[in-house]
Amino acid sequence: VSGLLCVLAAAWMFDLDRGTAAGLAAGGLTQSAIIGTAGDAIARLGGVTEEAKHLMQTNVAVGYAVTYIFGSLGPILMVTWVFPTLMKWDI
Repeated sequence: VSGLLCVLAAAWMFDLDRGTAAGLAAGGLTQSAIIGTAGDAIARLGGVTEEAKHLMQTNVAVGYAVTYIFGSLGPILMVTWVFPTLMKWDI
């Protein structure tokens, strides 16, 4: 739930389109299934031009590619470096 709230907050603060926000969620949460779900949802959007839909679907992939590395390395760094430092543990 906190991951979704962070994605929604970032999308609102940075005025991201729906495709980029979905890519941010997919990469940041390392959930590749979001890509397919977002593509399906974007294809079914009403009141949006085909060009805008194509741009949003492209932005899903871009958002995923940019944030996946942080979604993967972030927890590793937190567990191996940040948490032990904060807790004064010697691993």
